[in-house]
Amino acid sequence: MKKWEIKEYDGLDIKATYIAEDLSVEQISSVMQMLIARYLSASEIIDQPRLYEIRKDGGTLSCGENPHVVARKVS
Repeated sequence: MKKWEIKEYDGLDIKATYIAEDLSVEQISSVMQMLIARYLSASEIIDQPRLYEIRKDGGTLSCGENPHVVARKVS
């Protein structure tokens, strides 16, 4: 079973922590994009896709600028 920890940040401050189970990388990426989309206007979503693209760094995924979310496998 894959378990993911998602942390939502505003700058360096953690705003929320979520645990998601049994999700693939593609599914967790979609969840992260939905979390970030809450902070974007329609024009930002349409005109600036870099604001919600998924970045991979080793086993960590991140999305957004500020605020942003980071996900990592915890089991």
